Amino acid sequence: MVRFEDGPAAGQTLALHRAPTYLRAVRGAKGWDALDQLDDTPAADELIVVYRLAEKPSQYHLLCGRGKRGNASGWYWNAVYRVVSPQPDDAVLRSNEEWQRWAQAQPLPSWVEEMTKR
Repeated sequence: MVRFEDGPAAGQTLALHRAPTYLRAVRGAKGWDALDQLDDTPAADELIVVYRLAEKPSQYHLLCGRGKRGNASGWYWNAVYRVVSPQPDDAVLRSNEEWQRWAQAQPLPSWVEEMTKR
């Protein structure tokens, strides 16, 4: 499970299929979610908060599960996130192109660099 340590989403946990270094957590009418997939976009009324991966994540496989959309089997991540300060501008957060550009320009923790060398 992905866990948020601090900020507005503190204490929330989500089952996510990706654990990017920088993650947009969103709060809407149905509660908290995260824009973990590359094509995820925020709804106009959602609050967006940026979090950064705090430690090396691990993966787990859920063999037989049922979720909101039926079969929830698959690979998920165990990860811990901490809020980023300062937060990017709202225009960056709401545009996938600008978000990806911003996230790629941010520094990576040393353990992330080591993981990507493999």
